Amino acid sequence: MNCQNWRIRWPDKIRNKSKKFKLDTGRIAGINHILLNDNRWTKSSQIIKEQNLKLKIRDDYRSLLKLDLCSSNNIMVENIIL
Repeated sequence: MNCQNWRIRWPDKIRNKSKKFKLDTGRIAGINHILLNDNRWTKSSQIIKEQNLKLKIRDDYRSLLKLDLCSSNNIMVENIIL
């Protein structure tokens, strides 16, 4: 899970984080960026589609997530009820 956390924090693989990937909305933009541009979290990790991931997200951020990318990468998206 450390590889996934690192990639979500630095989705463009650059140590100095771009402004577009900061804060909560930036993390979601980072997930969208990774799912659109890569098929692995890192060079040595499994293919994202083969991992059967589950993403839990608050309803107010769900509109920022590209659900078609999640479904094409076999990621199940669930709402978090606060």
